[in-house]
Amino acid sequence: MKTYALDTETYYSSDCSITVAGLDAYVRHPDFSCYLLTIAGDDGYKYAGPPEAFDWSLLDGATVLSHNAAFDEGIVNWMVKQGQVSSFAPAAWHCTADMTAYFGIPRSLKSACAHLLGVEMSKATRDDMKGKRWEDMSPEFRDEVLKYATGDAERCLELWQKFGDQWPEQERRISALTRKSAQRGLHVDTEALAAADLRLSTMLGDIEGRIPWVPEDKLLSFPAFCRAVRLLGIDPPASLDKKSPETAAWCAQHPEVTWVQDMQDYRSANALREKLRSIAARVREDGTVATPLLYFGGHTGRDSGTGGVNFQNLPRGEVLGVNIRSMLQARPGHVLVAADLSAIEPRALLHLARDFATLREIAKTTDLYEGQARAWGLYSDPRPLKEGDMPLRHKVKGMSIGAGYGMSARKFAEVTGKTVAEAEEVIALFRAKNQPIVRLWDKLNNGLRTSLGGSFSVKMPSGRSMHYRGLAMTSPTEGQRSSLSCLFPKQDLVRMRVWYGTVVENITQAYARDIFMHKVLAAEDAGLPVVLRVHDEVVCEVPKDEAYEASRTLQEIMTAPVPYAPELPLASSVNVAKTYYDAK
Repeated sequence: MKTYALDTETYYSSDCSITVAGLDAYVRHPDFSCYLLTIAGDDGYKYAGPPEAFDWSLLDGATVLSHNAAFDEGIVNWMVKQGQVSSFAPAAWHCTADMTAYFGIPRSLKSACAHLLGVEMSKATRDDMKGKRWEDMSPEFRDEVLKYATGDAERCLELWQKFGDQWPEQERRISALTRKSAQRGLHVDTEALAAADLRLSTMLGDIEGRIPWVPEDKLLSFPAFCRAVRLLGIDPPASLDKKSPETAAWCAQHPEVTWVQDMQDYRSANALREKLRSIAARVREDGTVATPLLYFGGHTGRDSGTGGVNFQNLPRGEVLGVNIRSMLQARPGHVLVAADLSAIEPRALLHLARDFATLREIAKTTDLYEGQARAWGLYSDPRPLKEGDMPLRHKVKGMSIGAGYGMSARKFAEVTGKTVAEAEEVIALFRAKNQPIVRLWDKLNNGLRTSLGGSFSVKMPSGRSMHYRGLAMTSPTEGQRSSLSCLFPKQDLVRMRVWYGTVVENITQAYARDIFMHKVLAAEDAGLPVVLRVHDEVVCEVPKDEAYEASRTLQEIMTAPVPYAPELPLASSVNVAKTYYDAK
């Protein structure tokens, strides 16, 4: 099978930008154009010219590569839809940026080439292309752009040829499904969206009318607030942080000063309105909005938000009278079928620690925390734990969520609001009852310490490994001890502190992610079209008359053991609803 790397070059400016508008709105911008296509094939074939002049039939049945396939595939599909280029049917379309992220390297082509190929690339030409159309470029600059774009395609192909076989087939499928799900998207209740925008705009206007220093100063100006408060003969608070106990105490002492609440509401309302407007700007002709995610957005492999709207972080319920999730819906005649993996991280941690005794107890009940309580000898009542001892359940849940990652008693107290003495009792109990997890900590800590000057890798039952590269002791700073550090992928490889607690949390989240993605692919294979993934939840869309059978199928998929962990009991809840909010 032939392989071709494909790269597109498009017009962009401060106003016409995918960063500002997202892909669907970007291609609809009146200034948008795709003026250059470059192709590099493993058979030596090269093309650099207008997309319209390329023989697209060459890609039929071929493997197509792009570094950022979400962009290039989206641009090409748009050109096909517009009749600008001919349709074609590749065997597969892979993203080498996703592949690079899988290897724990920053995903940009520049970083990929530097760290994987040992080649330094310059993006200066791309920067100089801003605001320039092909027809307006000088002959010299056109030659520069052709060389730059051809180089991108050639490097993309080289990355694939050298590392493609190290990217597992399942991960390739997840990468492709991430793009496919995004393009399916969700239907938007545009009337509710507009009504919410009006509500928030009215609220913002009302707040502006109550703030005395507007318009001379910005409404959210802390210095202006302090000056206004001093005019009342009152000393202002140290900050307006809504989470600060000092701020809360100051507000309680001065209830006549309502500006703090106004400023907090203004900030929240403005951010919420901007999110609504970002969604509204991205609504397509069919009334849907794409739901883009970044494959391997986190170094553990978890998805992250992208495309200007973070669907991983939408408000869960009503905020200031607005419920965004209720505006995201199934298409007419369809419903959403959503399922999550219940408490997957504590389960994954127990399996990583090979605590099969506790897993056997968990398998006997639908309540993870009851299974743990019984395994630890804390509960023997025949009644369910929820009925017999809710305080104990809360205690076990708190231990399960925080203590498993090596959290200290002091940190546990900060997170849970317990006293240090109470936290010390909880942490001591957890460690006494969870010796397999403690042994896992010791193993990871020893692995880190003995790998100084090199790399430390942890292979998970799923077959994937987490890597900690460039391990070194960081020199102590004033008031701080020296600490272990390694290189983490951000915009570039960045040195950050690491300890066994970091590693155990990372591998637990990574393993939970692998189990979840196994389920996502199974749902897609079962004919349940995936439209969104959020953390450990998958959302599918099916015709109304198929809802019952689809929910049963999805429940079976989510709770079936994964092949590499038959002794790991899984639990899930499935909901069927019209809106994303009700499907939660």
